[in-house]
Amino acid sequence: MIKGIDTILQDLSLRYEFRALSRHRCYRRFLSMLSPKHRRAVAFVYVRDATLFVALRHPGFKMELDYNRDLLKDLWRMLQKHDDDCSTIEVKRVRIFHSRYHPLEVGERGVMTTVPCYSEKATGNFVLPAGDEALRKRFEKIASRIKEQHDA
Repeated sequence: MIKGIDTILQDLSLRYEFRALSRHRCYRRFLSMLSPKHRRAVAFVYVRDATLFVALRHPGFKMELDYNRDLLKDLWRMLQKHDDDCSTIEVKRVRIFHSRYHPLEVGERGVMTTVPCYSEKATGNFVLPAGDEALRKRFEKIASRIKEQHDA
């Protein structure tokens, strides 16, 4: 009987020299348990010395995940209880950091996109000061730039 690829990988992951395969599978399962928003924020994870290291794609997510550190620990504990492959990987602490080595995605117009992306809330419709002419011209220039960004 011919073995399937899943069976072959399972057999290989049980061998000592391929233990990293089972660890990698645990990391993927852990990431799949996260919410889609948090999954997009995480570049990669790994465990070293009973510490779960979570690398982020963008530094803006650090504060949010710092507040959810206990959630990450609880998810790992649930994974340990329900998955025999992950039961040997112990996690006592969680460290969250921005991975500056993770490449940013290049979006349209050849510009690096960063997550999260916010749209312009201002419309450029505001009262211009009536006094100083130079100040009025500055405000008109700012209003025109805001309108250009808003229309784009």
